[in-house]
Amino acid sequence: MKHFWIFILCSIALIVPVSAGMREAISSGDAEAVQQLLAAGASPHTVDAPPGQITVGPSPQGRYPTIGLCIYHSQPHLIPLFVDAGANPEGGVCFWVSCTPFMHSAASGGQIEALRHLIAAGADVDLISPFGFFPGNVPRNSPHTPLATALASHQLQAARFLLDNGANPAAQIFAATNTESMDLLIEYGAAIRRMRIPEIFRPRFNRQFLQLPLAYGAVVDDTSLLDILTLDDNALDPEELEWLLDNGIRIGGTLEDLTTILHFAIERTMSLAVVEVLVEAGADLNAVNIDGVTPLMLARARNSNDIADYLAEQGGTESSFPSYEQAIADDNIVALSSYLDQSLSVDYRRRGCGHPGFPGGPPGPGPGGPVPPTPRPEPPVIIALQNNALDCARLLVRRGANLNLQYCNTSPLQLMIEENNLSGVRFIMDHGASLSHHLDTPLHLAARHDSLDVAELLINAESIAALNVFGEAPLDVATGDTLDLLQQRKAPAGHGVSFWEAIRSGNRELVDAYREKGLDLETREPASEGNADNLTPLLQAVESGQAEIALLFIKHHENVFAESSLLEKVRESQLSDVEEYLQNLFRFEIVPVHYWNGYFQI
Repeated sequence: MKHFWIFILCSIALIVPVSAGMREAISSGDAEAVQQLLAAGASPHTVDAPPGQITVGPSPQGRYPTIGLCIYHSQPHLIPLFVDAGANPEGGVCFWVSCTPFMHSAASGGQIEALRHLIAAGADVDLISPFGFFPGNVPRNSPHTPLATALASHQLQAARFLLDNGANPAAQIFAATNTESMDLLIEYGAAIRRMRIPEIFRPRFNRQFLQLPLAYGAVVDDTSLLDILTLDDNALDPEELEWLLDNGIRIGGTLEDLTTILHFAIERTMSLAVVEVLVEAGADLNAVNIDGVTPLMLARARNSNDIADYLAEQGGTESSFPSYEQAIADDNIVALSSYLDQSLSVDYRRRGCGHPGFPGGPPGPGPGGPVPPTPRPEPPVIIALQNNALDCARLLVRRGANLNLQYCNTSPLQLMIEENNLSGVRFIMDHGASLSHHLDTPLHLAARHDSLDVAELLINAESIAALNVFGEAPLDVATGDTLDLLQQRKAPAGHGVSFWEAIRSGNRELVDAYREKGLDLETREPASEGNADNLTPLLQAVESGQAEIALLFIKHHENVFAESSLLEKVRESQLSDVEEYLQNLFRFEIVPVHYWNGYFQI
């Protein structure tokens, strides 16, 4: 052990001077020193950071990429030395969680010689970075090429160099920030007239961004002012709004809760001048949101008296229209149809899953009174069934309501069973609600929640013998009166062998039985049952050495390539038949991934 530590300390003593020498050689541009250090075994990829400095990112902790330092110190002539020694010209520089490819760094700084060396070494002139931060304020959701970075950084000579070397001008037409850069792209063949500005640029839709492409003949993609304001959450000044509305941005549109642009402006306490611009542009004065509230009603509720007076003068009124929830509860299909015709989703539910409250006050130090519970927002079909509003329920189903909707760890069928709502259960089952992903039948759910009325409806010879994925019959999960009922009917117990236990024990017959019942073979065992590593059934079969079952899962797998480290785990378990099958399936040898020679190298 003593000799081992001496070896480590000697290695560190050798590495630190080499790294320090390489940093100095790069910063001074000493090509001869760089060559000598590389010949002596220095890494062509990275150098250690100076003592006391920490770098972060996908590179090894405390290291800088050599090519990145060449660009930082404006020593482009050193780049070929590192590339010839194995450095990746398409690598990049990282800081915290943000990374910028070398090509983009050079383009941002207008370093044409660095670009020349990188392209000569094989870097793609239209390289799209896999990361999300770039110099020059290039939008996060647009393709980030070196040309886009050069244009955004006003490096026109670098942009021209990239175009001369094959960069695609059309792909970056909306990266132009002034007439010079736009003219440059057009000179190299980009078309702008009558081109629709794509939706990905919507977060940048303001006068500063739009006026240049619009002046060259581009047109705005179908965009409402509400789309822009909700993305930016910005109270734009009236002149800006007026300019947008005069240049292709429409005034209509609603949010999912039927909030209009006027509702939105009042909720965000925008000024009377903004509201005046919106009304003059044709905003609907009397539209109602899902609560049946008009802009005038909202302004009065918020004590925005100047806006309320103005809306009333312009013809705004109050509404007696019921909220969508009240319309459903009253089985008012006329009012509900009106909401649906305004594009309210048939599965709309308010956000959140409710809260049980704190009767004794909130936890933690400090005073606090009782916190009342908040109910869980339900989708429309549940509201209808809870209120026995079957006309509205049928309307919602005709309009496409999802009776298998999963939300807040429940579903319509499960909730109706928990509430012992017999008519609701009948309605949902009559309209095709399916079983849960764990093969629980409606009778399982009724037994588990002791919903006696529902259980009496569902009991028959087939249902009392049905097994879920845990090998449980309804009798095994029953409680209270429902348990008594099942015992009276002499309901059988299940065998108690779960799908995953069958995998681990190699019970192919039982695995096939679960598959024939319609179980998704990629259903993971819950952590509560012992699957702490969140393994898929396929990986459970591999780790258990069950080759026959593993092959069954592979042959029925939707995307076996998505299974993490599958071939490696197959080799560890010495399943030669499975390994041979996979290699024939993949038709290539998978090799380990080396992290950071550039970004990733396979």
